[in-house]
Amino acid sequence: MKNTGKPSEQEFEERLLLRYGKRCFIYRITDQAHSVGKAGKVSGIKEDARPSDFIVTIEGTTFYAEVKSTHEPRFAKDMLTIVQKATLKQQIVAGGRYDVYVHDMVGDKWYIVSGAEFLAEPDRKSWKWSEMQPWNL
Repeated sequence: MKNTGKPSEQEFEERLLLRYGKRCFIYRITDQAHSVGKAGKVSGIKEDARPSDFIVTIEGTTFYAEVKSTHEPRFAKDMLTIVQKATLKQQIVAGGRYDVYVHDMVGDKWYIVSGAEFLAEPDRKSWKWSEMQPWNL
């Protein structure tokens, strides 16, 4: 069964709304796959890649949130697109926040990698679950 990531994205939204209710605003950035379909074009115009899955505000703090899910025993940096990595870097350099939420689908556990962590070790290719901060929401 192919991992589309959609169930994990939906669970992410549900967890935030359950915890924070009206103190949380979640803006889902339309997926390129959703807006352009499998052909990759709408009316012959190529769509730009998206910077993240969501823009989230919780109790006055706004940040980019990217949700990834995997059956692998680790989270690999290359799961993010070039545009997502560039946005992450720009956001952190500008003093903002960009978090990557990773769903371990085998163990059904969630982890979080902050943008600062992501950038702190530029040569690192991946994190094992035991090396990551659990996201218990």
